[in-house]
Amino acid sequence: MPLPTIEQIVFAGLEEGLSLSDRSEVVALLDFELAEDGTTILDPVCRLPMTTPEVRLDDLNSDGDPELMINGGNACSAGSTGAVLWLFGRGADGRFRLVLTTIALGYQLARHRAEGYPDLVLGGPGFCHAVWRWTGTEYAFDHTEPEVAGGCDGR
Repeated sequence: MPLPTIEQIVFAGLEEGLSLSDRSEVVALLDFELAEDGTTILDPVCRLPMTTPEVRLDDLNSDGDPELMINGGNACSAGSTGAVLWLFGRGADGRFRLVLTTIALGYQLARHRAEGYPDLVLGGPGFCHAVWRWTGTEYAFDHTEPEVAGGCDGR
């Protein structure tokens, strides 16, 4: 039985909504590669085994063309958080491009919107979370938000 392709491994949790060419393009942008065992993904920073990425499509700006989130990593590439968040949106040419890369355990959508895109509250350890806002071309850090009273004290 042949080994799976890197696209099959990365996108194993995503049944539909993304063409094979989109999947290949995204994997190339991330510079992922497979370990010698043919089933383990190596992170693009340290070239060490990483967790199988969580992948999801979210139509953040409600335009009918979903953005793509990939979240995975290891302690080498992402410290104690253990995961890097890569968010892709389509450019004017119809191809995916990175609109956010940071260390985070996924995101939640906030109520505030900028140019049709919701703010993203990034997940991670602790009780103080980064909020990223759409700038018109990408997401950028905007402020921190405490999960509990005093959660951002000292930051």
